[in-house]
Amino acid sequence: MSSTWLIGFPSFRRYVEFFGIFLKRYWRPYAADKEMVELFVYVIALIYNSSIYASVLSRVPESQLAH
Repeated sequence: MSSTWLIGFPSFRRYVEFFGIFLKRYWRPYAADKEMVELFVYVIALIYNSSIYASVLSRVPESQLAH
């Protein structure tokens, strides 16, 4: 099971793989440790989810928001 289960967006996997390859080639000390890679993926997933949430929230009329 990959770490992309955190986000639930299958298209996000290619971006995670790209950053994983980038880290492995150019930022070796962080990519060598599995825990650091998983932490990196988790942080990227949080940023991605936050941007999606903000995008969706901006389209919902104020009257339909639960207060």
